[in-house]
Amino acid sequence: MPTKPIDINGFSVSLIQSSLLSGDPKSGANDISVDADPQRYDSGRVFRIRFEWNPQNPTAAENEALQDDESWDLSVTALAQILPNLPMQSSILQAQTINGLFTVTSVEPLKLFFLPLPPDLQSIPQASINSLTCIKQLAENVDLVTMGKASTPLVFKHYPAIPDSYDPLLLEAQVFASVDSPYILKMKYVITDGGCFRGFLTPHHPYTLAKLLNDKTFPINWDLKIKWALSIAEGVAALHSHLAFCGDLRLENILISEERHLYLIDVGPLNGYCPPYIPPELDTEHIGVDFHQRTGPRDVYAVGIIFWAIATCNGWFGDDEVPRFGWKGDEDTPQWYVEMVNQCLATRPEARPSAEELAHRIRRL
Repeated sequence: MPTKPIDINGFSVSLIQSSLLSGDPKSGANDISVDADPQRYDSGRVFRIRFEWNPQNPTAAENEALQDDESWDLSVTALAQILPNLPMQSSILQAQTINGLFTVTSVEPLKLFFLPLPPDLQSIPQASINSLTCIKQLAENVDLVTMGKASTPLVFKHYPAIPDSYDPLLLEAQVFASVDSPYILKMKYVITDGGCFRGFLTPHHPYTLAKLLNDKTFPINWDLKIKWALSIAEGVAALHSHLAFCGDLRLENILISEERHLYLIDVGPLNGYCPPYIPPELDTEHIGVDFHQRTGPRDVYAVGIIFWAIATCNGWFGDDEVPRFGWKGDEDTPQWYVEMVNQCLATRPEARPSAEELAHRIRRL
C-alpha cells in the first residue's frame, strides 16, 4: 500500500513512489493515490506525475524535486496546485511550473495490464484482491493483511500500483510453486483479479535473520548456527536444482519463525545489488560487467557472507566489514566451518563449491 495519507486541501493523498525516469537526473516521476481507502486495494485514483528539469525557472517545484538526491518528491505546495484539476480517472500526467504555478500540461489514460494466471499456479488456492484488508505496510509492495473474516495476518507481496513491465513478481511466484523445500517459504494463496495474477500470500514470521542477529533476541549456540547453515545450503541447493538463481541472497531475505525454523524469501529471480554480498567478478568497477547477472557462484558467495554473519552474530554490516579472503574465525569457530566460509568467498567463481556440496559437507557432521 502507499505511504500514510496526508490531507492536502481536502484531498487524501498518498505517495506510492518517486523515481528518476530511466535514471535520467533531469527527468522524474511521482506516483500518487488520491482519496483511496488505505485498507482496500484498487480504491481511489492513481496518477503518475512526470516532470523534467525546468531551465527557465531555477526555483521551480520540479527542479526542487530533482535536486533531492534521496527522494525526488514533489512538495505539498506543488501537489496542492494541481490536485483540483486532476481528471476523474487514473492517468499519466506531464506537469511543469508555468507562471509560478505547478501545472498539468498533458494527460493520458493509465492502462494497467495484469497477466493471466499461468497454468503452473492454478493448482494453488486462489483469493480475490477484493477479499484483502491491509493492516500495515511491511516493505515496498509488501503488506500485512487479513483475508475475508479470518483474523490470522498474512503477508501480501504484490505489484506496485503502477507496475513496470519487467517486474519479476510472477516469476518469483512460479519459482515458489516449482521448488519444494522446507527451507523456502511457501505460498498459501495466489491473489487474482478477474483471472489475472496480482500477487501472493505467505505466512507471517516476525523476524528476519538480520534483525534477530542484530538485536541479540536470544542466545545462539553452535548447534543452532550449524542447523541454520544447513537449512540455507539446502534451500539454495533446491533452487539451483531447478536452475533458479536468486541474485539477492542476504540476511534480510531470511525469515526465522517463533520455533526458530529458517525460511528463504525473495528467491527471485531478482536484480538485487547489495554490495557486501556481491562477489569480486561482479564489482561495478569492472567495465562492461553486467552486475545483475544471476549465477550459482554468485549465490554461493552470498551464502559465504551469510555463514560468516551467523558465526559472528553480526546482523548489520557494511561492505568494508565483511571478510573478502582469509577469514580466521575465533577460538569457538570450528575449523571446518572457517574453511567452508573461505571456500564460498573464493575470488575465482569456479573455485567455489556448489550449494549441494555445502549441504553435503554439513550433513556429514
